[in-house]
Amino acid sequence: MRKRWYIDFQRWYSIPFILLMLYLGLDIWTMRVGFTLWSPATAQTKDAGKNAAPNTTDQAVLQDLSQRLEGVGKRLDSMPQAAALENRAADLQKLLAALVTVGTIFGLALGFATYVNLKDTQQNAEKLITVTQQNAKELIENVRQHAESELAEIRADFPAIARLNRKIAAMLEELRSYGTLRLEELGPDTYAGFSPDDKEEILLREMTFNALDFFDYGKVEALQGSAAEAFVTFGHFYGARYMSDQVRHSAAFHRAVIYLDRALENGKAETAVRVRSALGILYIWQSNRELVPSQKKKLLERAKQHLNAVLAGNELDPRCLIAAAWIDRREDRMDEAIGRLSKLIQAAADEKLTRHQVERFLGQAQFNRACYYALSGNLDQAMQDLWDSRSAAPAAGDGREKWIKKLKDECEPQGDLAAISAEARYQGDFKKMQDANYTPPPTPAPGGAPVI
Repeated sequence: MRKRWYIDFQRWYSIPFILLMLYLGLDIWTMRVGFTLWSPATAQTKDAGKNAAPNTTDQAVLQDLSQRLEGVGKRLDSMPQAAALENRAADLQKLLAALVTVGTIFGLALGFATYVNLKDTQQNAEKLITVTQQNAKELIENVRQHAESELAEIRADFPAIARLNRKIAAMLEELRSYGTLRLEELGPDTYAGFSPDDKEEILLREMTFNALDFFDYGKVEALQGSAAEAFVTFGHFYGARYMSDQVRHSAAFHRAVIYLDRALENGKAETAVRVRSALGILYIWQSNRELVPSQKKKLLERAKQHLNAVLAGNELDPRCLIAAAWIDRREDRMDEAIGRLSKLIQAAADEKLTRHQVERFLGQAQFNRACYYALSGNLDQAMQDLWDSRSAAPAAGDGREKWIKKLKDECEPQGDLAAISAEARYQGDFKKMQDANYTPPPTPAPGGAPVI
């Protein structure tokens, strides 16, 4: 940026230079006038000194007296000259005042010009620094992009050259054969369904997968889908391990989150839905055992972010609705919790869910809503939901036994069903519910509960 011409000292026609010349000219002129004004008085003093002579006799004394008288007469005659000198002295004072005024003005002008020069210098320096930083950032970004492009080409080409791409794809496809690691089956009992050989095989494949991670599967288009599924598989495996025993396998939570986050980065939209749902569940489980309130709140916030992201795309996702209702109940939003579960139960009645989703989640939704109704004081509706949930629980295997155990746990003094289990009118119902071989009549009573 060029300096303004009127403040540039290097230009003779600039304002500071012109003021400086005027100041020097006035200074010289003032000195000249002062010398002229004081020179006559100095000359008269010197002449009076020359005319004085030493007096040693009476005659000399008389002569001296006569000379003094003549001097008095001359002084009387020199009064006009004294007045002229006073006028010159006054003129000199005016000139000095003018000189001081001009000097002050020049000083102010010089200070202002200096300030403007310094300000321009600062602005120029800041602009130069900004331009330099931008250029440096652009250069670094260009180098980084070029390096990433080269590295991606190497990673994409080398497996194909060494025919590793087929081996990697085959390994990833084999990982997808573990159907027990599907999202819908992720729960406390999932990990127990693996045999020791299956667990060892998955861990071995995990080591192999991570050893070849240099090729960055997510950047290779041919391997991207399989790699995302592998991340989901490992994430579900460690998530199931964590949920099987949160105390012994507490570290598995962090490994599960790492793998699921990578699956979220590399997977497509359908993979993101499954992964976010699993992450929401894991964060809920971790928050349930967290003792620090601030950490518990942070974990629940992360869980809600993932669950809400899934529900934004599918408001009837059964797993996310149940999990979101669980959070609402813990945050004292009972009406919202009951509303979510009612939406899920109505969707099942309207056949908007798949058969697998109905079998997997309907009974759980009815049981949870029964707990929330009991906490809200709606005991009749809670009892109806309990009977419906018992009917939805699979009678084959240990499904009915698990349901009865969960019912007993919630009927404990600290459980959600403690209030309704203490009611005398429901004692017979609870005894029949806890009988695994009991089947209620299909015809409901007018009040909503089955006829016992």
